[in-house]
Amino acid sequence: MNKAILSAAAIAVAAAVVSPKIISSNIEQSVHDAIESINKQPYYSAQLKDAKFGWFNSEGTITLSIDTNDFTTDPSQPSAPLEIDVNFKTSQGLINQAGLGLASFELDVPAAAARDVISWAEDKPLYAVKGKVGLTGGIAYTDQSAGFSLLNEGNELVVSAYSGAAETKNGKLVHKGVLPSVTFKDESQGAFTMENFTVDSVFPKNLFEILGQSSFYDSEVKMNAEKVSGQGLGTVSSLNITNLYLDAVSKVSDSKEVGDVSFSYKAQEVKVDEWVGTDLVAGFAVNNLDIEALNHINELIADLDHSDPQAANAAIQSIMTTSLLKILKVEPEINITELKGSIPEGQFDAKLNSKLVDIQSLPQNIEDPAFWLSHLNADSQVFVDKPVMQLLVKNVVSSQIANNPQAQGLTPQEIEQIVAQQTPATIQMLTAQGVLIETDSQFESRFELKGKKATLNGNPMPLPILQ
Repeated sequence: MNKAILSAAAIAVAAAVVSPKIISSNIEQSVHDAIESINKQPYYSAQLKDAKFGWFNSEGTITLSIDTNDFTTDPSQPSAPLEIDVNFKTSQGLINQAGLGLASFELDVPAAAARDVISWAEDKPLYAVKGKVGLTGGIAYTDQSAGFSLLNEGNELVVSAYSGAAETKNGKLVHKGVLPSVTFKDESQGAFTMENFTVDSVFPKNLFEILGQSSFYDSEVKMNAEKVSGQGLGTVSSLNITNLYLDAVSKVSDSKEVGDVSFSYKAQEVKVDEWVGTDLVAGFAVNNLDIEALNHINELIADLDHSDPQAANAAIQSIMTTSLLKILKVEPEINITELKGSIPEGQFDAKLNSKLVDIQSLPQNIEDPAFWLSHLNADSQVFVDKPVMQLLVKNVVSSQIANNPQAQGLTPQEIEQIVAQQTPATIQMLTAQGVLIETDSQFESRFELKGKKATLNGNPMPLPILQ
């Protein structure tokens, strides 16, 4: 059972059911609005059962169904939807079970069927939410899940109890969750442990009202695992990561027509056996995304029949092709905002910006590289310490020799000798050709493509495909 899915599903119900507009006279309509909102989301459906609505108190169960076929690794074997019951109780009125406020609410996911697979305390639901809506309409809640374990054919998964809390600040819903530990052991694949995992999120206060209209919204999510370790993972004897971060941000433009998404992965230190890397960063951004086109794509894909995987894949390709021109007209960008770090050989730092411009129609051959290059604006910068460049070139040369049929009969010592000879010669050749610029301690390279004209380190670079 996927805790992330359970959390998202239950919070979806909570935030929609207990929207700030709840009053005693419209709780029933609010629940139906919540179900309608969920049913508009890709892969989700919901229905109400066993509901009792009163003037001051209401309770019932919402059954969420999640289509897991789009997440399966084997589309030829479709699976039944994952169904989750979410029980809810609400208390309305200025004075309610939570004290002074518009409403209080409780939700829990008993997940009784999951007890056939995983184990947790008998007196607790697998996941639960408890909160209130204040007099000014702000939502505050705590959420928690029971620690659970799974033991199956020599595999053991142990997940500690999770706890989280949210409140409304400055018109936004701010949430923090803490998961102390996750441990996985496999008799043949080794062991994996994650410690002190935290998630800090900021969403619009009316998130699930927005989701009824769009799948794109302002958000900030920051994840941190204080320690990640593994032993006996394939060819890796020992893996230790200190402070692993993932930051994700989405932003809707003032016009509400386009949006930006960025991801940043960071690690303070990574140890793989004897190898050590520090301050490793990889940042990516996709900007100028057409929100209307993305919503349309999500709606069409959600309505597909996945019982025939080949037909579904063909339909998805058709949907993407039909929507492609609208997506491209707003000039989307794909950028590598950061790629840097320190390894034993030295430091490296690289960036890439790319943007598709002035596309008003698509070519008959959608795979024509000349078309895409003629509409591409790009610039990149690479700075690499000399020992790092030697390592990169050495690995490339080694790979080329390993894939050369004529080198199959060579001994490891002979291959090593060839690599030692060709590595400095290759770097010297790239420098002579102007691909690399050598400084006292580094190699640098700058590339720019704009208006069908390319330059490499300030010098014109012919592109025959555009001639």
